[in-house]
Amino acid sequence: MLFSWIRRCLSSSVIILVDTVFSRMKHLRRLLEGHVANLAQSHGVSVHPGFKSCQSRLFYEYSMHKTSPVLLTVLPDGSVEKKPKRLEPSPGKILFTYSYPQSLTAVSGLQEPVKSSPFVRKQSNGSWAVVQAWTGHLTSNFEINFQIQKLEDVMSSEILSLERKQEIQMAQRQFSEALADLFGEAISQVLYCTRTLWNERFAFQGKLGHLTELLQEPAAQWLFGIKTVTKDYMDVYHIRLQRWNSWLMPSVQRFYFGEDQQAEYVVYMREGNSRMTCIKTLDQFQRDCSGA
Repeated sequence: MLFSWIRRCLSSSVIILVDTVFSRMKHLRRLLEGHVANLAQSHGVSVHPGFKSCQSRLFYEYSMHKTSPVLLTVLPDGSVEKKPKRLEPSPGKILFTYSYPQSLTAVSGLQEPVKSSPFVRKQSNGSWAVVQAWTGHLTSNFEINFQIQKLEDVMSSEILSLERKQEIQMAQRQFSEALADLFGEAISQVLYCTRTLWNERFAFQGKLGHLTELLQEPAAQWLFGIKTVTKDYMDVYHIRLQRWNSWLMPSVQRFYFGEDQQAEYVVYMREGNSRMTCIKTLDQFQRDCSGA
């Protein structure tokens, strides 16, 4: 009985200690965010103190395929976001893309291997579509955090507008065509998933040139967990919250900047199962933060 009482007291003490430490860390982060927000104003960058993230994605599990093609994550400006990745088929491996169609904004300068990528396709009207795809894992946490639906159920929903349904259908068609070309065979079902999160961290919006100037500030690099930043790209630390070794040895993700220094972008810290600073065009950011 005495042992149980001591254990309960120690458990309570540990909880109070952890809560105190995290409260202090949150307070320090807020101070740092306030300092960076002041710096942002001097660089012509606006600040959003928190935002609602309504994420909707299409995804495809590719474990049944026997081929191991190479994935290029191509951005709308024609650049490649990540290093080419070999897709080794194994249970739970999936490919994500956005649930709305995207177009290339820069076509004239396209070079190989981007130009011949299955995820870059010329449309009948002469424009070029791009399917921005990246890898993920179909875990139990994913199934808990996201609402997963079949496309036919999404199309029968009374919540989504006709225009939004047409967007999803077009994105699904382009994704399916790209996947069939990538794996060289017919594909199975593409699924739709959504989740809504409140992100209390600050988001910084401005012209790309102004944002890159802000990210050169040491305080901004501390806040965003930036390892390296140049005029062409930034390397940020990526922490998987459920892996203790990821806190000690985080991986590094590289984001390439577009060429248009006047284009509007948003820099923010992504929350969820992992934590990492991201940069998106204003259009992409608004789509992820406004509706399903």
